[in-house]
Amino acid sequence: MNNEKSSYIQKQKLKISMEIKDVNNKLLEVSIQSGTTSPEYEQLSEKLTLLLKEETLFNQMDNYVEELFKIYMQRGIQHHETIKISEKLDEIIIQYQKLKLIN
Repeated sequence: MNNEKSSYIQKQKLKISMEIKDVNNKLLEVSIQSGTTSPEYEQLSEKLTLLLKEETLFNQMDNYVEELFKIYMQRGIQHHETIKISEKLDEIIIQYQKLKLIN
């Protein structure tokens, strides 16, 4: 299961990185062709901002999952540290889901 998680995480990180690169390239093209005040440039700029937030939240989720697994293995599922990390992870997941609804 850990390999499956790792594979999923790596795929998601690669997907987000590729999207960021693609939007950056389009943003550069539009800025050259239409300028930075065009509606298309503004739309792409907003999309890039959302993608960067998505990447940040996804990385935070990844870190909390790793920390949660480590604490769970050391102290058990009902330990207060496990619960605390689980709650933090829940908060990040909710933020991520809200962001995905905007996207």
